[in-house]
Amino acid sequence: MVLGLVNTVGDWLVIEDVTTGLADTTTMTASVAVDLRKIRFADRVRMTLRYASLNVLLNGVPIVTPRVQSLSLEGGKLKLDTLLAFAAGADTVKELGAVIDQSGDILFGNKGKKDRPLSATVRGIRIGSSADSIVELAGKIDVTLDALPYLDKARTWYNANWPFTIDNIQSTLTKRGIDVDVDISNRLPIPLTANFPSVSARIFYRGEGDTVLVNCWVNDLVVAKGKVKFHLWIDPVFPDVMKGLNDAVPLLLAYKDLAQNAYLGGFQLHTIGEPSKATPAQTFNVFYGARMDPPELFFYRPLVIRPILVNPFKDGLGLDLEVGFTNPGPVHINIGDVYFGLARGDTRLGGITIDNFVLKNQHEGGGKNLARAKARVTLNLLDVPGILIDLVAHRDKFGYKSDIRWQKDEELVWLNRIAERLPPAILGRLWEVLFGLLRNASVRLFKEDGVKLAAASGAPANGTLSRRWLGKRAALDEKVAKIEVAKWTADPVVPAELADFITVDWSALTVIEA
Repeated sequence: MVLGLVNTVGDWLVIEDVTTGLADTTTMTASVAVDLRKIRFADRVRMTLRYASLNVLLNGVPIVTPRVQSLSLEGGKLKLDTLLAFAAGADTVKELGAVIDQSGDILFGNKGKKDRPLSATVRGIRIGSSADSIVELAGKIDVTLDALPYLDKARTWYNANWPFTIDNIQSTLTKRGIDVDVDISNRLPIPLTANFPSVSARIFYRGEGDTVLVNCWVNDLVVAKGKVKFHLWIDPVFPDVMKGLNDAVPLLLAYKDLAQNAYLGGFQLHTIGEPSKATPAQTFNVFYGARMDPPELFFYRPLVIRPILVNPFKDGLGLDLEVGFTNPGPVHINIGDVYFGLARGDTRLGGITIDNFVLKNQHEGGGKNLARAKARVTLNLLDVPGILIDLVAHRDKFGYKSDIRWQKDEELVWLNRIAERLPPAILGRLWEVLFGLLRNASVRLFKEDGVKLAAASGAPANGTLSRRWLGKRAALDEKVAKIEVAKWTADPVVPAELADFITVDWSALTVIEA
């Protein structure tokens, strides 16, 4: 009967406003305005209630005591102001966390549902003119019902209506982390307003209990009819964040769900505007026990790499690489200047630089991104085979240097520490791709363009690539050149485990064997 009443609620009332906020560290506020004029004769009823309360339990655990501060019905309009006093015990935090986890798949649209038993109990109903003057007629009411059907109904409605759409995410890499502004379309049928000065959440590593990988600090929160907006500061926790990345990066490169070993939770509301500075006395902690499976996350694929020859005498030994991919989502990131280098001992072997890189989202040219990376080496190409062997067999011999910055004078220490400590096996594989590109691209450089480049360049020969060596290389027997060209297809430069992640476009390096 109750479920049937809920199913037809829109036939007999219109919710005009719901506003929530914080009263203190254990109590929320809620104000509701409802139009009941669809009910016959409701506009002729006048009623005032000064106090009412009841106790709500989930699976037998005390959760919250709603306390009506005022209720009035006049002209068919109902207005209600209430306090939601949450129990503060460890059992409450644990049970609420489990319920949020159970319902989290609704919010993120995750496949599969967690049908953990869920019962709701209402008891201890008290009505009166004040907390000290109550009528006990309803005090002995104790009703328990199975709440799972309501959860299933919410899931069905949410999947059919999908009330939230992330429209735009504007992000910038900064000295303190990642600063993000988020805009979300809100199509909830209830006009909800939330007045919370700030919110915080955590990303935990599933492999080690409550190890926090990332703190998420939210302020400037606007929840209103038609929209949700907020500012988010993503604050990686070093060195623990590396535990998660050591799992996530291999999954990313294999185009698997890179968030499968993480979960989202530790939700807190704060009474001040700067969540990272909130004290326990300024923190509503009841939802901290929540642990939710995040939505599936996949990286863009494929990355299409297009090698382009450069003049080694003017631009240095190496290649330019056009790296293209499509971002179908709303995330925009201002990344800036990127440098990532490889060294063996004290010897620098080379590096990749990208100037002023900005990740465009779906609203910017359809999300089509094209970055020009300059890959340069400071060694003789004859050393490449030995380096490739060491990258496979002796990765511990190599070190990595990163310098990423959006502002020219502001080093992103946190991001460089992370980049330089990514799994050596993965970094080694990526450098194998780079050196493989150099090796295969050398066919055209030395067969066709080597002598011309050397003769046309007014730059002096450097220590790693001499004009004489270029001339000798260009004079190699035609059969040797054909063998090297054949390697482009017979001996691919992309390792098998990265084949779904990287595609090489050789169109700029076509060899003419005339």
